[in-house]
Amino acid sequence: MMKEILPQLVQALIPLVIAIASWALYAASNWLQAHAKTEYQRGVLARLTEAVSTIVSETQQTTVEALKAAAADGKITAEEAAELKDGAISRVRGYLGKRGLKELETVFDREMIDKVIASKIEAEIAQMKLFVPAPEAAKGSSVVVSDPSKV
Repeated sequence: MMKEILPQLVQALIPLVIAIASWALYAASNWLQAHAKTEYQRGVLARLTEAVSTIVSETQQTTVEALKAAAADGKITAEEAAELKDGAISRVRGYLGKRGLKELETVFDREMIDKVIASKIEAEIAQMKLFVPAPEAAKGSSVVVSDPSKV
């Protein structure tokens, strides 16, 4: 009797096993696509962060220091700061190029890209202000300031 039921049972379960296997493959495919998209977007954001860091550092070393030295009080004006920020945004866009900007559109709306770049520039500047050169900076050390308002 078991020999008669077993083939019928196997034949009845085959569609169920195929359906479960198909669902598992579909779920795995969706997970892989989502994971790959997330990793791609992380890479895009990492490239943006690198571009902003490079441009802000370069601007600090070249333009900001020259403006501070030329100013009577050693500080740049609000207008100069705005011009520097706008210039940095343009330079970051140039650094990324058309392809990089297109990749950013996979993460942000086109209208938001300049705002995101500006925000990252501000964050990079704030981060730079946290590290104040120490008197023994010639030895390669620096002091971390825990209260940025004291910078």
